[in-house]
Amino acid sequence: MKKCPKCEKIYDDSWKICLNCSNTMLVDAGEEPISTKKGEEPKKKVIKRKDVELTIGQYFLNRLGILSLVAGFAFFIAYSFQHIGSLGKLAVGFGVSALLLILGKLLEKKPGFQWYGFSLIAGGWSLGYFTTFAMHHIQSVCIIQNPHLALLALVLVTSLLMADLMRYKSQVVTTLIYLLAFFTAGIAKVTPFSLVYAALLTFSLIFVVYKMKWNRLMLVAIFSAYATHIFWLGPEILMSGTSHLKVSLEMSKFLLSAGFLTLYGILFGVSPLLVSCENEEDKEIQSWTTLLNAFFYSFLMFAEVSRINPEWKYFIALALGLFGILASYISKYGVKKDHLVISNMTLAIAFITISFPLKYADRWVDIAWLSEIPVLILLGLYFNRFIYRAFAWGLGFVMAVSSIGFYSVTHAPRNLTLFNGYAIAERSLIVSVAIFMFCAAQIIYLYFKKRFPLRQGENGIGRAFFVVATMLFLFLTGYDVHVHFMSITWAMVAFLFLVVGFSLNDKWFRYTALGLVGIIVWRIVFYDVRDLPSIYKIFLFIGLGLALLLASFVYGKIALVQDQTKETLQ
Repeated sequence: MKKCPKCEKIYDDSWKICLNCSNTMLVDAGEEPISTKKGEEPKKKVIKRKDVELTIGQYFLNRLGILSLVAGFAFFIAYSFQHIGSLGKLAVGFGVSALLLILGKLLEKKPGFQWYGFSLIAGGWSLGYFTTFAMHHIQSVCIIQNPHLALLALVLVTSLLMADLMRYKSQVVTTLIYLLAFFTAGIAKVTPFSLVYAALLTFSLIFVVYKMKWNRLMLVAIFSAYATHIFWLGPEILMSGTSHLKVSLEMSKFLLSAGFLTLYGILFGVSPLLVSCENEEDKEIQSWTTLLNAFFYSFLMFAEVSRINPEWKYFIALALGLFGILASYISKYGVKKDHLVISNMTLAIAFITISFPLKYADRWVDIAWLSEIPVLILLGLYFNRFIYRAFAWGLGFVMAVSSIGFYSVTHAPRNLTLFNGYAIAERSLIVSVAIFMFCAAQIIYLYFKKRFPLRQGENGIGRAFFVVATMLFLFLTGYDVHVHFMSITWAMVAFLFLVVGFSLNDKWFRYTALGLVGIIVWRIVFYDVRDLPSIYKIFLFIGLGLALLLASFVYGKIALVQDQTKETLQ
């Protein structure tokens, strides 16, 4: 809370000027102003700490009291009484609402009672909004039969509410009003018109956040909206025995509940893109808003979809991933918010990764996850986002363990039919993809390490990918390649490693190639010369000879260049 040192009027923390005396030097309510007269020493700030019991009695009991009062009158309006008609209950609702607003506006002008007035104002507006909603939506007090007229009444009350909020410019009042409004939303029975109630409420709150730049209020909105759905709207929809749409009862329940969740998910997902940031705290709040909205929406939506058709979870996860990519693109090139690029792209990667096991068999999930590893590393280097590269490392570790597990004793090899009846060993396909993707990860590191900054020890991660790829290659050729083709396969890969090693000037690829050459020579001497058929010997020796001669020629060129460089330097 803030206090004017001249007239001692109390204000909310969001105020910058005193309305009574136009003083712009507001201080914390518990601090004494600092003296600035000449010849006087500045007084030290004396912080008056309030007693915990006093704080609870003054503020928490006040909030609980107004919440209980509004809820009581909302129940009074919603339920039927024998001797009180619709007009009587509505008159009570609007009368109590007006009384709370009048008392609140009187008290907020009195020094020391502004906090009390704000609570009454919040209760008045929330009860007025609910009473307007009840005039069409709640059967016991329904006096407006035309839904368009009812919508117009709600829009009018919402407009007056926002205009009053703009005048006060208080986050405390705004937070209380919307907390109470979301709370009363769960009192009445849920119908498709309830979506209008929730939509106006949520949209008006986002408009206030956008206009006043109150990012912190978005966190309150997210918890309020989703908590209302979890504890009131969701259970009310599940217990409903009436289909409000021209579909089956179960589908009607699903569409109604999914409609609320999708409304919240879209509005809260878009709002961080629209509201401006003034400091690092705002950026952090917007990032948390994005992450929390995605968590609540996906968790609740997966639960709803599981009741109707579990296979739809794949499409939900994929749609969330694509939305994350679109939001990341808008954050980068539209609104220029790099902090949201990280949040949205992280969510996109997570949801797309989750979507694969929800739709496809295990082998295709492995291939999809392996394909993500070099893509994530490339994105992490290009956008300079460490979190993408760390995600790729974790995924790489999981897939390395999984790929090596294919060669355990307990894992029986299976064949996989691709097309036209052609079959291939499942582990051969997956391990081959793993080798290719792990090598691609190391190649990306080597190619971009001079262009983009790497963290300490990150070069070692790239080498670890390559070591795992080499181990998997030895497993693959030892278990799944015919003995007649083993040496030829090793020779081809050794030649390819030499080419990559020379092209990227990486000794690890070259050393591995030379090691493979040593293994090939050992195998030729002790096995191939004795056991291979003549035709295989011909191709093996000719191919190996050409590869070794070419490699020797390249090494000779490198040695010549190094000698010429030394002579030039001398």
